[in-house]
Parts: sequence; C-alpha cells; structure tokens
Amino acid sequence: SFRVGALKSIGDTIEVTALFDDASGLVEDGDVRMAGVRVGGVKELEVHEGKCLATLVIKREAGLRKDVFAEIRARSVLGEKFVAVTPRSDSAPMLEDGDHIVDTKIPYEIDQMVTAIGPLLEQVDPEDMAVIMAAVADLARTSEDIDAQALVAQAETLLQNLNTMAEIAPQVRSDVPV
Repeated sequence: SFRVGALKSIGDTIEVTALFDDASGLVEDGDVRMAGVRVGGVKELEVHEGKCLATLVIKREAGLRKDVFAEIRARSVLGEKFVAVTPRSDSAPMLEDGDHIVDTKIPYEIDQMVTAIGPLLEQVDPEDMAVIMAAVADLARTSEDIDAQALVAQAETLLQNLNTMAEIAPQVRSDVPV
C-alpha cells in the first residue's frame, strides 16, 4: 500500500484497469514495469465476471498510449509476478485516468504446459530415446567435427520455437475445429 500510495505522492499518475483471465501470483502493491523499469503499481485486484480486474496506478510521465499491451510476467522462479506494459505505437491517443487496457495476456504456466505436452510424451518409447541418446553420446565422443557452440545455438533456437508454440497453442486449439 505504501508503494502504490507513494506513486500518488511522487507526481502525476493515472488509474487504469486491465482484465486478465488469471492473475495467479500477482498481488496488490505489485509492480507495473515498462522495459524493466517500475512505472507504477497494482492498486487492487478483484473478480469481475470470472476474470481478474486489476486496477493499476501508472506514472503519467511513462507516456503510455491506449493501444498499450499488458501482460503478467514472472519476476523469479519463486512465482512473484508483475504487470509488464509494452507500448505499441506513437500515434494512438494517450492513456488517461479511468481508461481500460484492452490487450492483455497471462503467462503460460508450467502446469498448463505439462498438461498440454503430457499426451505427446506418453507416445515416446523410452527404448527409442535410449538408442537416440546413446547414438548422440557416441557421436560426441568420437567426432572432432562437432561444433558444440553451434549445437547449443540450435538447441536455444529449438527452445525458443517451442516457447512460441506453447504461447500460441491455446489460440490454435480454440481456432481449430474438433
């Protein structure tokens, strides 16, 4: 309360709302950040039609516009969350006191990912994986041509692609008829 209240006393602020499907881990007095810099705080969280309506106090000097994108992000592996706001354009009208941030997103939680990937993992034959891993280990031991940095870079690219797929999977699942 002191931190959000302190924003009011520091200078000109606005209060806006954002509706999130789920705000697990987000707490009142949590940070609102833009480009990693604290520009506000979470004043209040309440249930509204089965979703979380968050009231945010934001410094006017942050210069956020009505087309701002807000998402709940994890600050640490311990689950502490904050609201990240990302500007979209320089031409939309400025965000004003009482406005509602329309474009919001929640993080894809690890339990959702495990649930989504579970059926796929059930199809993996452990014996096949053992053969593949043994072949990779043999190749790594015997070949001098393996570029470890390139292998790591490719693994990072694969993980980024998987992360992107995980983010869009719920949308794809809702868009594809069963």
